[in-house]
Amino acid sequence: MTPGHRPSGQLPIWTGVLLIEAGGQLLPHITTGTLLLIRCAQLCWVGALLIRQRALPGLGLISPDRAQWRLLAGTAAVAGAIVLALLRSGTLDGWPRPVADPAGVVLTLLVAPLLEELLFRGLLYPLLRGVFGRWPAIVADALLFALAHGHLPSPQLIGGLLFAWIYAHSGNLWLPIMLHAAANAAVLLLASDHFSFR
Repeated sequence: MTPGHRPSGQLPIWTGVLLIEAGGQLLPHITTGTLLLIRCAQLCWVGALLIRQRALPGLGLISPDRAQWRLLAGTAAVAGAIVLALLRSGTLDGWPRPVADPAGVVLTLLVAPLLEELLFRGLLYPLLRGVFGRWPAIVADALLFALAHGHLPSPQLIGGLLFAWIYAHSGNLWLPIMLHAAANAAVLLLASDHFSFR
């Protein structure tokens, strides 16, 4: 399945996965360890869907070439500039701080980027692109990504736009996975008490 390919007849399954994704955001009183287990179960479910559809080979899970590494570096630089601008402006004041316990770090740096990119860019984006075309699909995918995180407008909307664009442009799902993990790492680092931007 290429970024423009439309998955066949699985809309109710994707809707269920999206609802579970959003539901994870609506359970603020669970521990990060429990949330990590929920996310791992979601990852297994999404993986099973991809295997069932025989879609894994078409997702672009291939080693990036030199041009794609440059694209990733440029996109990461733009994303970093946006994050720094948001931090300096105070726009992110009052946002929930990421949990820095071991389960939270594993969840934030490994499980969430892999799960969310497989779900939003690997599964949902091709469906949207098949219906609406490239740019409307990028925007719709980013909006759904931000809404699943419980906030609109949000940094997740900007991230969703960047993640969907780099996937649509490259056809390689590893690029948004790596960019997403780097963005989450930056949030963990910059939200710590060791940094002050004013």
